[in-house]
Amino acid sequence: MKLLMGTLLMLYTTLSGISAAAKTSDASWQTPVISQARVKHLPDAAVPLNPDHSYKLLFDISQGAKSPGELLPALVRVGRFINLAALAEVPPENVQLAVVIHGPATLSMLKEEVFNKRFGEENQNLNLLTELKKAGVEIFVCGQALAHLGLHAGWVTEDVEVAVAALTVAAEYQLKGYKTMP
Repeated sequence: MKLLMGTLLMLYTTLSGISAAAKTSDASWQTPVISQARVKHLPDAAVPLNPDHSYKLLFDISQGAKSPGELLPALVRVGRFINLAALAEVPPENVQLAVVIHGPATLSMLKEEVFNKRFGEENQNLNLLTELKKAGVEIFVCGQALAHLGLHAGWVTEDVEVAVAALTVAAEYQLKGYKTMP
Protein backbone atom coordinates (compact mmCIF):
# COMPACT_ATOMS: atom_id res chain seq x y z
CA MET A 1 0.00 0.00 0.00
CA LYS A 2 2.83 2.43 0.88
CA LEU A 3 4.53 1.64 -2.42
CA LEU A 4 1.29 2.32 -4.32
CA MET A 5 0.77 5.63 -2.49
CA GLY A 6 4.37 6.65 -3.14
CA THR A 7 4.05 5.83 -6.84
CA LEU A 8 0.80 7.78 -7.12
CA LEU A 9 2.35 10.78 -5.37
CA MET A 10 5.37 10.71 -7.67
CA LEU A 11 3.12 10.44 -10.71
CA TYR A 12 0.98 13.36 -9.52
CA THR A 13 3.95 15.63 -8.88
CA THR A 14 5.51 14.74 -12.22
CA LEU A 15 2.30 15.36 -14.14
CA SER A 16 1.62 18.65 -12.39
CA GLY A 17 5.15 19.87 -13.15
CA ILE A 18 6.08 20.27 -9.50
CA SER A 19 8.90 18.20 -8.12
CA ALA A 20 8.73 16.82 -4.59
CA ALA A 21 12.02 18.60 -3.86
CA ALA A 22 10.53 21.96 -4.80
CA LYS A 23 7.66 21.40 -2.39
CA THR A 24 9.92 20.73 0.58
CA SER A 25 12.40 23.51 -0.17
CA ASP A 26 9.72 26.20 -0.59
CA ALA A 27 11.54 29.48 0.06
CA SER A 28 8.41 31.16 1.40
CA TRP A 29 8.79 29.34 4.73
CA GLN A 30 10.67 31.59 7.14
CA THR A 31 12.38 31.31 10.51
CA PRO A 32 13.34 34.90 11.41
CA VAL A 33 14.06 34.22 15.11
CA ILE A 34 13.38 30.59 16.05
CA SER A 35 14.94 28.12 13.61
CA GLN A 36 12.72 25.14 14.46
CA ALA A 37 9.42 27.00 14.07
CA ARG A 38 8.92 27.82 10.43
CA VAL A 39 6.05 30.05 9.33
CA LYS A 40 4.75 31.56 6.10
CA HIS A 41 4.45 35.31 5.85
CA LEU A 42 0.85 36.05 4.84
CA PRO A 43 0.64 39.86 4.81
CA ASP A 44 -2.85 39.95 3.26
CA ALA A 45 -4.45 37.37 5.59
CA ALA A 46 -7.09 38.30 8.17
CA VAL A 47 -6.27 38.99 11.85
CA PRO A 48 -2.57 39.81 11.67
CA LEU A 49 -0.57 40.69 14.76
CA ASN A 50 -0.52 44.43 15.33
CA PRO A 51 2.88 46.09 15.92
CA ASP A 52 1.18 48.64 18.19
CA HIS A 53 -0.20 45.98 20.55
CA SER A 54 1.56 44.38 23.50
CA TYR A 55 1.30 40.62 23.81
CA LYS A 56 1.56 39.05 27.27
CA LEU A 57 0.92 35.32 26.84
CA LEU A 58 1.35 32.26 29.02
CA PHE A 59 1.60 28.99 27.13
CA ASP A 60 0.43 26.04 29.24
CA ILE A 61 2.07 22.86 27.91
CA SER A 62 1.27 19.45 29.33
CA GLN A 63 1.06 17.11 26.34
CA GLY A 64 4.26 15.25 25.53
CA ALA A 65 5.54 14.42 22.07
CA LYS A 66 4.44 11.21 20.34
CA SER A 67 7.83 9.71 21.11
CA PRO A 68 10.53 10.90 23.54
CA GLY A 69 12.98 11.99 20.84
CA GLU A 70 10.56 14.34 19.09
CA LEU A 71 10.00 18.06 19.55
CA LEU A 72 7.07 19.10 21.72
CA PRO A 73 4.52 20.45 19.21
CA ALA A 74 3.26 23.04 21.70
CA LEU A 75 6.81 24.30 22.28
CA VAL A 76 7.23 24.73 18.53
CA ARG A 77 3.99 26.72 18.62
CA VAL A 78 5.60 29.20 21.02
CA GLY A 79 8.41 29.63 18.50
CA ARG A 80 5.90 30.14 15.71
CA PHE A 81 4.28 32.97 17.66
CA ILE A 82 7.67 34.65 18.02
CA ASN A 83 8.38 34.23 14.30
CA LEU A 84 4.92 35.55 13.34
CA ALA A 85 5.46 38.55 15.62
CA ALA A 86 8.83 39.22 13.99
CA LEU A 87 7.33 39.05 10.50
CA ALA A 88 4.54 41.42 11.61
CA GLU A 89 7.24 43.80 12.89
CA VAL A 90 5.98 43.68 16.46
CA PRO A 91 8.82 45.14 18.55
CA PRO A 92 10.42 42.45 20.76
CA GLU A 93 9.63 44.52 23.87
CA ASN A 94 5.92 44.17 22.98
CA VAL A 95 6.13 40.36 23.08
CA GLN A 96 6.25 38.98 26.61
CA LEU A 97 5.90 35.22 26.65
CA ALA A 98 6.05 32.69 29.42
CA VAL A 99 5.80 28.90 29.19
CA VAL A 100 4.87 26.46 31.91
CA ILE A 101 5.57 22.77 31.31
CA HIS A 102 3.91 20.00 33.33
CA GLY A 103 2.45 16.53 32.96
CA PRO A 104 4.00 14.21 30.33
CA ALA A 105 5.77 17.17 28.65
CA THR A 106 7.96 17.48 31.78
CA LEU A 107 10.30 14.75 30.52
CA SER A 108 11.35 16.94 27.59
CA MET A 109 12.93 19.44 30.03
CA LEU A 110 15.67 17.02 31.08
CA LYS A 111 19.35 17.68 30.43
CA GLU A 112 20.87 15.74 27.55
CA GLU A 113 22.78 13.20 29.67
CA VAL A 114 19.73 12.38 31.82
CA PHE A 115 17.39 12.23 28.82
CA ASN A 116 19.79 10.04 26.85
CA LYS A 117 20.28 7.65 29.76
CA ARG A 118 16.52 7.35 30.26
CA PHE A 119 15.40 7.11 26.62
CA GLY A 120 18.53 6.18 24.65
CA GLU A 121 18.20 9.14 22.31
CA GLU A 122 18.89 12.86 22.08
CA ASN A 123 16.55 15.45 23.55
CA GLN A 124 15.47 17.34 20.44
CA ASN A 125 13.91 20.12 22.55
CA LEU A 126 17.14 21.50 23.99
CA ASN A 127 18.12 23.72 21.03
CA LEU A 128 14.57 25.03 20.79
CA LEU A 129 14.54 25.82 24.52
CA THR A 130 17.83 27.72 24.16
CA GLU A 131 16.48 29.74 21.24
CA LEU A 132 13.26 30.54 23.11
CA LYS A 133 15.22 31.64 26.16
CA LYS A 134 17.48 33.87 24.01
CA ALA A 135 14.31 35.40 22.52
CA GLY A 136 13.23 36.42 26.03
CA VAL A 137 10.73 33.66 26.80
CA GLU A 138 10.47 32.72 30.48
CA ILE A 139 10.31 28.92 30.72
CA PHE A 140 9.18 27.03 33.80
CA VAL A 141 8.70 23.37 34.61
CA CYS A 142 6.33 22.24 37.33
CA GLY A 143 8.18 21.13 40.46
CA GLN A 144 5.20 18.98 41.44
CA ALA A 145 5.34 17.13 38.12
CA LEU A 146 9.06 16.52 38.62
CA ALA A 147 8.36 15.10 42.09
CA HIS A 148 5.51 12.88 40.86
CA LEU A 149 7.74 11.52 38.10
CA GLY A 150 10.62 10.88 40.50
CA LEU A 151 12.88 13.42 38.78
CA HIS A 152 15.38 15.72 40.49
CA ALA A 153 15.37 19.48 39.92
CA GLY A 154 19.09 19.26 39.09
CA TRP A 155 18.27 17.13 36.07
CA VAL A 156 16.40 20.00 34.38
CA THR A 157 18.20 21.85 31.57
CA GLU A 158 19.63 25.26 32.51
CA ASP A 159 17.25 27.14 30.15
CA VAL A 160 14.28 26.11 32.31
CA GLU A 161 13.43 27.24 35.84
CA VAL A 162 11.81 24.85 38.30
CA ALA A 163 8.61 26.41 39.68
CA VAL A 164 6.73 25.32 42.79
CA ALA A 165 3.89 24.16 40.55
CA ALA A 166 2.29 24.83 37.18
CA LEU A 167 -0.69 26.07 39.17
CA THR A 168 1.36 28.77 40.87
CA VAL A 169 2.87 29.93 37.58
CA ALA A 170 -0.61 30.17 36.00
CA ALA A 171 -2.04 32.06 38.98
CA GLU A 172 0.83 34.53 39.30
CA TYR A 173 1.17 35.25 35.57
CA GLN A 174 -2.56 35.73 35.10
CA LEU A 175 -2.46 38.25 37.95
CA LYS A 176 0.38 40.01 36.06
CA GLY A 177 -1.96 40.39 33.05
CA TYR A 178 -0.85 37.40 30.97
CA LYS A 179 -3.51 35.62 28.90
CA THR A 180 -3.32 31.83 28.92
CA MET A 181 -2.82 30.09 25.61
CA PRO A 182 -4.08 26.50 25.73
